[in-house]
Amino acid sequence: MVHVGVPECIRGRLWIKLLEIEQAKAVHSEGLYEKLCDFDNEEAESQIEKDIGRTLADLTLWEDEGNSSNKLFNILMAYANYDNEVGYVQGMNYIVALFLFYLPEQEETVFWSLHQLM
Repeated sequence: MVHVGVPECIRGRLWIKLLEIEQAKAVHSEGLYEKLCDFDNEEAESQIEKDIGRTLADLTLWEDEGNSSNKLFNILMAYANYDNEVGYVQGMNYIVALFLFYLPEQEETVFWSLHQLM
């Protein structure tokens, strides 16, 4: 298994376990992610919008079907609003994109994954 790597079908679940997502969520107030998505942050928003178009644009994983919401944008904005010192920096988009690839239906969990990784 060491030579082959972690099987694709369990990578997302493994990230959740290794990054201790449930513990991170437990020490923060419920609904924090949604609140962070709602804050205005024009500086971060401008930079994130530029980078989203460059982030594996051929894949349509970031769009929420039947909704104009963009998961990648939401997560990056929430993190920029959460961590005022770091905010948003280029490269975070690819980290979040990788998490979304393995956890496509778990937008909030991806936010907490980025939180724990940072």
